Amino acid sequence: MKKTITVFIFICFSITMHGQGLIGAWESYTTSEQGEPLRSVVLFADGYQVISTYHAETGKFINSNGGTWKLDGDKMVELV
Repeated sequence: MKKTITVFIFICFSITMHGQGLIGAWESYTTSEQGEPLRSVVLFADGYQVISTYHAETGKFINSNGGTWKLDGDKMVELV
């Protein structure tokens, strides 16, 4: 029983110590300088990224940009 509990604790800690990868889609909500609610969606693929921003309430397109990215140690380097 003691061995089973030790293994369970080890598995729990090893699962929680892995960070989530960047590849995929991410969403954030912010407010513009004029007080307008904004929704931004960023997509990360293998070496490429794009971000698009919309008005959060109406869905009106605001802007978009993209480029390449890579990890340099613990820092992300982007070329937009």
